[in-house]
Amino acid sequence: APSLVPSVPSGLKAEGMVVQGEELQTGGYSVKPPYFKLVWNESKAPQGVRYYNVYRSESSKFETGPGTLVGSTTEQVFVDCVLEQGKMYYYRVVAIDNWDNRSAGSPALAVEVK
Repeated sequence: APSLVPSVPSGLKAEGMVVQGEELQTGGYSVKPPYFKLVWNESKAPQGVRYYNVYRSESSKFETGPGTLVGSTTEQVFVDCVLEQGKMYYYRVVAIDNWDNRSAGSPALAVEVK
C-alpha cells in the first residue's frame, strides 16, 4: 500500500444555514430545519481520494474517531441536520484514499446554530 497520505482537507466552511422554513430535498431525503451545508476544498492523493469522513463535537479540542463521526461523503459537501438551536458545534473533515490511508483532520470549524 502506498505510504503517502491524502492532503488535509482545507477551506472548511458552513454555508446555507436554515433554522426555520422549508425542508431541503437532497439525495432522495427530506431534511427538516435546522440544517446547513459544510463545504471544503478537494483533498489530493496520488492514489485518489475515495471519500471524506465528517466529525462533530461540542468541544473545540476533539479527536476524530468513531465517537465523533457523523457521516461520510464522496463529495466535498455534507448536510448536517441533527442540530439543536442555541448550541455551538465543531467540525473536522478527514480524507480517505483508495488504500484506506487517512489524512490528518482539518482545522476545527465552529458553527453556532442560532
